[in-house]
Amino acid sequence: MHVGYRELPSERRFGVELEVTNTCSKDVIGMSVSGYEALYGSQKDVVVTKGKGRGGWAETRRNDFWHVKYDSTCGPLGKHIDNGWEIASYIGCGDKDVKAISGIADWLANAGLKTNRNCGLHIHADASDLTNSQVGSLMARWIKIESYLFSICNKRRSKSIYCKPLKEKYREMVGFGYEYDPNNTSRFWSIMSPRNFNTHNNDEKKCALNFVGYASGQIMKNYDKSTIELRLPECILETDHVLNWVRLFLNFIDSCKDYPEPGPLDLSETTDIKDVLRCIGLQEKEDFWILDQNLLETKKWFLKKLARNKETSVVAFEANNLLAFISQI
Repeated sequence: MHVGYRELPSERRFGVELEVTNTCSKDVIGMSVSGYEALYGSQKDVVVTKGKGRGGWAETRRNDFWHVKYDSTCGPLGKHIDNGWEIASYIGCGDKDVKAISGIADWLANAGLKTNRNCGLHIHADASDLTNSQVGSLMARWIKIESYLFSICNKRRSKSIYCKPLKEKYREMVGFGYEYDPNNTSRFWSIMSPRNFNTHNNDEKKCALNFVGYASGQIMKNYDKSTIELRLPECILETDHVLNWVRLFLNFIDSCKDYPEPGPLDLSETTDIKDVLRCIGLQEKEDFWILDQNLLETKKWFLKKLARNKETSVVAFEANNLLAFISQI
């Protein structure tokens, strides 16, 4: 009998971006974040980038502070019509920071901040320790279950131009004659990797998973933002929402580092809940796979969302049964 065990906190560095609507000023948001830090946070500073329009935006890099700034994409009416604000966290690491950064969501909601249909939750995770083979495996696993990850988000995310499915690019590569090989995930990375490294107006960034940071780190020495960015989820100002997406994403990356090859045998959509859980890093091939309390909570959260949002699928039925079984343990 083989028994596996996985636990959080991950020691992988990460940062969170919360997009909110423009119902109040950046200064008011900055004061609210400062109030949270004074009472519950890690006593981090808060920086508010002044100015209107693009002048009120500044890139956030290797920061040890909260950053409030302009965002042209998340106003209630959409880009080029109005704007919203982005609240970027400091760079966190470990369970304490996961909880502290996620905890601000409830605080902001209680302070009256709102989101709208254009607001996204973005999570950046350091990937400088991953090989091309490991990132290729990560890409393949994501594509295998991407439809289910979209299914647990609001339906409008599937139509957003800012989090396009990664599978669309894979289909393009297949059209050019590429054949996926699970035993050569480094080649899969080379085929799928971004070619555009621009900071602005870069469509290769606007995918459910953004690999431009990691790809930049592969070609530029001393590049300090070798990250993978999750852009899929909508922004909901609820701590449980932010917390579980952060845990899910960090664990996903760690599991792809631990089990890089072979990748999935093929990239067609699975109908097996065990495959879904294996691909996302919440189950492996051992007879018994034990998760710590943090990951167990996230697994239950994930299964609940699958059961609710894929109501007619085999996976939803299996997710519901597995959730009932886990809840009895």
